[in-house]
Amino acid sequence: MKRLSIITVCLNERHGIEKTCKSIVSQTWMDFEWIVIDGASTDGTLDVLSRYPVTRLVSEPDGGIYEAMNKGIRLAQGEFVIFLNGGDYFHHPEVLSEVFEKQNYQEDILCGNVLLANSLDKINRPPRNVSSPLVFIGESIPHQAAFIRRRLFTDYGFYDEKLRIVSDWKQWIVFAFNKCRFRNLNLLISVFDDKGISSVRPDLLQQEYIQVVNSFFLHGENYRSVKSIRWVKLLGFLPILKIRRSRNKRKILLFGILPLFSVGDQAWT
Repeated sequence: MKRLSIITVCLNERHGIEKTCKSIVSQTWMDFEWIVIDGASTDGTLDVLSRYPVTRLVSEPDGGIYEAMNKGIRLAQGEFVIFLNGGDYFHHPEVLSEVFEKQNYQEDILCGNVLLANSLDKINRPPRNVSSPLVFIGESIPHQAAFIRRRLFTDYGFYDEKLRIVSDWKQWIVFAFNKCRFRNLNLLISVFDDKGISSVRPDLLQQEYIQVVNSFFLHGENYRSVKSIRWVKLLGFLPILKIRRSRNKRKILLFGILPLFSVGDQAWT
């Protein structure tokens, strides 16, 4: 069994996929398999991929990124998986060596840092310590820099394919509620192609965040403990939800501007 499965999800990514491929094949530590899940690209992406030693390539229509990610997980054989999707790339050739060479981890999820491709001075860092699921009310972990034990998906479920935008954020919450162990590597792992983030539909984003927050936090003891909310972040760097106090209520605002719902102060004490 390989130590790592690198899963690349792509669709019509001809201009970005080459960077992804080059960064993978240039790694000095090679105990990995490479699985590509392509959504039936028609722009020449497959021609680029054909020049590289992909372990397994599937090209067919799918129902979205989370269905494709789940498909990759089910094909994977590695102890850990990481998602390096089309346009994303490892920061340098020694990344995997720094993480895995002579290292035997007890933790379930290894978290690193990500550099944003279109603002190269901005580094997205994971939480220093995941001591509670409530950490993810104000934080997230970029999947481009997270090495996840593959068995966690079998044990606790795959990405929620009914969600279109926030399923990876929801999955960190699921893992945390199931007491999975996180380790902050404090290493720069990858560069994230963030050019498409401005196209996220705010209406759907609002709907999905409310759904996840309601299902995990706005009840019982979690409802009281959620007073620690300040910002919820999409993909770990784009602030989405903000809490603002107004008289005897707390307002939850989308992007810090658009009101979603209010919670009475008594629920926060």
